[in-house]
Amino acid sequence: MKIQNDDYRRQVEGIFEKAPFLKNLGLKLHNCGPGWCESFLEVQNYHKQQNRLVHAGVIATLADHTAGGAALTLIA
Repeated sequence: MKIQNDDYRRQVEGIFEKAPFLKNLGLKLHNCGPGWCESFLEVQNYHKQQNRLVHAGVIATLADHTAGGAALTLIA
């Protein structure tokens, strides 16, 4: 597959660094490459629901922004 976006790393980092919501959650970019992206967060008490499990909104946000970062590595 031909990579159309040679500057993908900087652009993906920009998404993670400039989004206030991601900063508030503590979501961080770990690594990325053509067609993939890895992110992480250290689970804190405020990420949890009343039953002590991580809130689905936190998980959905992690999935959404990580998938978006992966997609960005492949587009011009």
